[in-house]
Amino acid sequence: MNALDALILPGISDGITPTIDKVTLFNENWGEIETPSTTARIKLAGKIRVVVKAFDRIDGDADRRRLGVYSVGYAVYDNGGNIVVDHRASINFKRMPDERAVPFVYALGSKSGATGETIFNYIATNEVAADTYKEGFWTFANYQPGQYLLRVFVSDYFGNTATKDIAFEVTK
Repeated sequence: MNALDALILPGISDGITPTIDKVTLFNENWGEIETPSTTARIKLAGKIRVVVKAFDRIDGDADRRRLGVYSVGYAVYDNGGNIVVDHRASINFKRMPDERAVPFVYALGSKSGATGETIFNYIATNEVAADTYKEGFWTFANYQPGQYLLRVFVSDYFGNTATKDIAFEVTK
């Protein structure tokens, strides 16, 4: 069960959309793939990991207060806007995952605590839901060479959703 489902707290509201600080792409060996800060497309091949640095807040929280998100996922669109891959909830917390799933949810650099900055680096290409968890990669075997768009999603428990787009090119 999700503990939030059991709580009915007076005065709690959430109209704040989660924040995506950064999307980082890694190869299968955790080597970071450089993403240009310009509008140039990156070229991708092989097995890719998508890591999303994101957090949530609720109404009335201090700006420094960072909460985890409810779901993380991604979709890929071709140049015509058609969905090629749809993993909109590759990680979700509808039910609390098994404790052994933690390394499949959070990438290196994630941290939480009463002091210091809280950082949530979610591995969007992995699958985590309740008792199910597994490592996953984004691969291009079924892609034609060309230009595409990666759209990353994060949502909170109340349905607020943030997205971030990255243009890329598949090479063979």
